[in-house]
Amino acid sequence: MQPDLPRIVQRERSIYKIERILEALREPLFSVWLASRKVGNGEPGGAITYGALDNYNCDPVFQYENISSDVFYQFKIDGVSLREFKRERSEEAMLHFSNSIRGPTAIIEELAKTAGALPIGENGFYYIDCENNFPPLQITVGPTVYSIENDKLRIKVEDGYCLLALSPTDEGPTFGSSAWYFGIPLMRQYCTVFDVEKRRIGFAKPIPDETKSSTTARRSTIRSTKSYTGVVPQMTTPSTPTTSGGRGLLFLFSCIIFPIFLHCFGFYFI
Repeated sequence: MQPDLPRIVQRERSIYKIERILEALREPLFSVWLASRKVGNGEPGGAITYGALDNYNCDPVFQYENISSDVFYQFKIDGVSLREFKRERSEEAMLHFSNSIRGPTAIIEELAKTAGALPIGENGFYYIDCENNFPPLQITVGPTVYSIENDKLRIKVEDGYCLLALSPTDEGPTFGSSAWYFGIPLMRQYCTVFDVEKRRIGFAKPIPDETKSSTTARRSTIRSTKSYTGVVPQMTTPSTPTTSGGRGLLFLFSCIIFPIFLHCFGFYFI
């Protein structure tokens, strides 16, 4: 079988472009913070910090997880639990910018039932009372337990009507072969750091709005003047002046590294 030379050449060109972009960054990584509050018109729904950790919106990273895939931001988990329901199994999970957490159908059904949600037909969606304060969803990775609070797992559709931000992988498109796809609920609970060079994902606690400093951290970053569907791109101040074209290149960097990045941000914040 002959190799697909055009595709190989295109792939090599893409890798070369990524390497050139990484060289322009202070560090080969980018950080993502998503607002946990309700976002209003004109307010930033989150920030992307290129080349450094986001020390304005996020505390220091408390845990890194190694990436287990050459293609996706994917890592291994050891189990998920909610109240009395527990699933203890080593599985692949992908960090994914969708508006829900997706997993095996039977497990999602049990989690939804445990949370007190009701199915809406057979389309994989669940209704849940907006005042339902069910316990956190817990994700175990080795000795670390990541907890996602219930307010991150409710999507308000209208007054008194919420959808549960859990859905089965049988519904809708999937990427790769992961059993789990951890979307925006996890990323609203924790700041995430995509460390390209060291092939790992870092997690940090977001800083509450009322305790954020408006001096030192803000001086270390500059923000793009153009927001993208509610998300304010943010990047570190370079050692040499950067033109608006340079910022465009850095914004493209996130698209290359994670092709569905911008699409899912737009879907969630519009």
